Amino acid sequence: MQLDKLVQLINLELKKDSSISVNKICNKLQLRQSTVKTKLRNNGYSYNAEQRQYTKDIPMDNGSTPDIKTTKIKSKAEDIQMYNKDIDINSLKELIDMIEPLKAIIEEYNKSKTIIEVSPIELKAKAVTEVKQKLFKVDVEVLEKWNKFIVEHKEFKVQQLISLALEEFINKYS
Repeated sequence: MQLDKLVQLINLELKKDSSISVNKICNKLQLRQSTVKTKLRNNGYSYNAEQRQYTKDIPMDNGSTPDIKTTKIKSKAEDIQMYNKDIDINSLKELIDMIEPLKAIIEEYNKSKTIIEVSPIELKAKAVTEVKQKLFKVDVEVLEKWNKFIVEHKEFKVQQLISLALEEFINKYS
């Protein structure tokens, strides 16, 4: 298909349906969008979004050259310094030089640190054969911790845990 006819077809479709895009038109025509757009651009066509159509760019060749404004391109260092006036370039260079030694220190630290795995507590509550009732007054905070502990260890009876705790206390402090 000739390029001029393709442009006319695309422009016509765009005018007919305001919801259709150039990509959908290309799909409808079974053409690759990128190929069509590249060909149009390379042959002097540009898409005007306000008018929703492709137009041919006409080069202005009236013998005069247009006024072109030139600007100085700043170097990256100047640009960085413009926004970071309080940072010294030499300090940054020093930091950059320290990156490798710092990496080595971190690697050495990671190698030397040891991870201690704590095994879960194994309670060896003995079977209570003979029991006697006793009334205790307990601090409220201790009682809250005790109740939480009991809820987490439902596999034991309360009397087993109290007997074990008292026995360990007596063995440790007697």
